[in-house]
This record gives sequence, structure tokens and C-alpha cells, in this order.
Amino acid sequence: MKKIVYIFLINILSLVNSFCFSQINKIDSLKTLLKSAKTDTNMVKIFINISTKSNNAGERDSAFKYANIAQNLSNTLHYKKGVALALNN
Repeated sequence: MKKIVYIFLINILSLVNSFCFSQINKIDSLKTLLKSAKTDTNMVKIFINISTKSNNAGERDSAFKYANIAQNLSNTLHYKKGVALALNN
């Protein structure tokens, strides 16, 4: 019985680890897109996506930072939907 519990726990931990690793890869891909993006609503959407993915990966400080950047840029661009999405993160 102990062996089954250990195997179950190992499987759960490996799934959690792979989920976090895939989130980090997506965040890195979005940051790469950010380097070539123009300062427009698409850039706001990228910042919001980075914020969401960071939050899902447990990186609360990073999520707050990118949501704040998205909100400030949305205010500059007068992009009300972006402001709302940034505040929702």
C-alpha cells in the first residue's frame, strides 16, 4: 500500500513540475515577442498575457509588475479594455 501511495505522489509532483516548466517557457516566448512588438494595443495584450501566465506559475510579484505596465500603457494609449484587463489581473 505504501508503494502505491509513493508512486501516486511522485506522479502528482512530476505533473506539477511539468506544468510550471511549460508556463515558464510560454512566459519566455511572450517576452521574446515583446522585444519586437510596436507600442500599441498588441503590446498591452502581451503584457497582460505575461501577467496572467506569471500569476498561474505562482510568480505574484512579476504578475503585478506586468499588469501595472499594461495598465500604464493602456492609459497612455486610451485603451479602456486594456485598463480593465490589467486591473482584472
